[in-house]
Amino acid sequence: MALEVGEGQQRLERVVTLQPSSWVTSLAFRGNVLAAASNDGIATLWRMPMGELLASLRHEEPICSLGLSAEFVVCGCRDGVVAVWTSPEGRLVQKLRHQKSVGAVAVDDTDEGCLLATGSDDLTAVLWRLPSCERLA
Repeated sequence: MALEVGEGQQRLERVVTLQPSSWVTSLAFRGNVLAAASNDGIATLWRMPMGELLASLRHEEPICSLGLSAEFVVCGCRDGVVAVWTSPEGRLVQKLRHQKSVGAVAVDDTDEGCLLATGSDDLTAVLWRLPSCERLA
């Protein structure tokens, strides 16, 4: 569908409805990749705007938080696991651990690599370097 946005200008607009299997708990965008996590422990990666499914990542427990970088998708889970996957291929790199549910993750690409911050109900926030999964703080 083309919408008129100004004199002689058109903007292409398309609506894509994704069909998760449970309610959505977290979303993250990076470029044209959308990551969606749901309460059933499944995170999906979609190429936008066409809605092409790239990968489906399975975890044993509900996913509470989600982060996306150029190379990684990170899922913070109710069982204290932080699952690090390659993006967009969906290959499991490592499972990191907290004592309790992981409700916050943030991923950032830096000149020196990728950094991951995780926050948990165990009252800790941890900084990690990816892909080595080295704990920095």
